[in-house]
Amino acid sequence: MVKRYPGKDHTSRACEYGNLVYFSAVSAPEQTSLYEQTAAILREYDSMFAELGLKKSAIVNAFVMLDTQDTEGFVHAWKQWVEPDCEPAMTTICGGLEGGRQVQICLWAARTDAIRRVRLPEDAGMLVCYEGVAYFSAQSADGATLTEQTKAVYRRYEALLKENGLRLENILNGNIYCQDITMQDEYEQQWIRWTYPGYKPAGTMVEGRPADRKDLLALGLTFADSPEIADVKRVKPAENCCRYVEYRKTAYFTGHVCLEADAKDLYDHTKGVLRRFCKVFKEEYGLRMDRIISASAYISDIRQAPLFHKAWDEWFTPGTE
Repeated sequence: MVKRYPGKDHTSRACEYGNLVYFSAVSAPEQTSLYEQTAAILREYDSMFAELGLKKSAIVNAFVMLDTQDTEGFVHAWKQWVEPDCEPAMTTICGGLEGGRQVQICLWAARTDAIRRVRLPEDAGMLVCYEGVAYFSAQSADGATLTEQTKAVYRRYEALLKENGLRLENILNGNIYCQDITMQDEYEQQWIRWTYPGYKPAGTMVEGRPADRKDLLALGLTFADSPEIADVKRVKPAENCCRYVEYRKTAYFTGHVCLEADAKDLYDHTKGVLRRFCKVFKEEYGLRMDRIISASAYISDIRQAPLFHKAWDEWFTPGTE
């Protein structure tokens, strides 16, 4: 049963499933500076946490989107707010934001205190484990080329998995952010070699700039928190990923794009993507649209976002956002 906390614009403020509360991204475009927008967003989270009976110390995962690689204002406000020993697994990516927004922050918070946190070496963020799932901060690494950086990131993950009693075979989901999406083939050649046949995750690769200008990619991975090979359902596995991966009654879907040749604009492309999801959910796998917990959309030209919103609003049934 998914519990939804109503929001606006056909999006819930948050959805709760199991013992996790998944918040929609929060922004504060009425403020002027990056620091002020970040501080206002975090005050809004304080208010929502108090309303829903959540603790700031129970944040598991965080995704931050900035419109600039000059992150000082965000970092300052965040460090003032977050509890030092309770930092989440965080991914920070730079990309286009609409309507004067300089930052958006999306948090997942736990209902219970049974959270294991590990501070990763080399200032590489956090590993946070909760209810059988292990979330890593997105990882980047030095290297002169995308291939060199990718191999270095994989070596880091291998070491982190070994140190923390995790297995590559238990990978559930991967989000890959690349400075230049035209380099996707170069990345995927390494990904296909690194991940095990028969144990491919769900995954999405999009164009996004890591916060550090020298980094060509950031890779955020999620694993089943087990030293043994976990009971993970992998549906329609391909060379690089699965259509979706199911673990502990939660399904992680690979990102979809529009394959319709006659799609003219973002509205048409969005409708095409949503039709694909409808087919996957209802016809192929018997899943229910009213059980969607969290959704992310990546748009190549943020100026066209109103066309996406129009298609999205037409797709969802009120009460299932």
